[in-house]
Amino acid sequence: ASRVIAPIRSRCLCVRVASPTVAQIAGVLESTAKKESLSLPPGFANKLAEQSHGNLRKALLTLEAARVAQYPFTSDQEVKQAD
Repeated sequence: ASRVIAPIRSRCLCVRVASPTVAQIAGVLESTAKKESLSLPPGFANKLAEQSHGNLRKALLTLEAARVAQYPFTSDQEVKQAD
């Protein structure tokens, strides 16, 4: 199911990278929020991380959507999925 053509694939080493854990995603979200001068409660960061299902890009987009929807964040804030 690879879209890479066979001559290139034969000269490359395929490396599988596991999805990040919920804790790793929550850490990235907290770090990103800090750099953006946002206050992100740990409970809300974990909720965002859990709902991203290992997809860091989705977690960051959801954080951005949550910032637009409601800031300051609360631990019990509803998580709306980003498009």
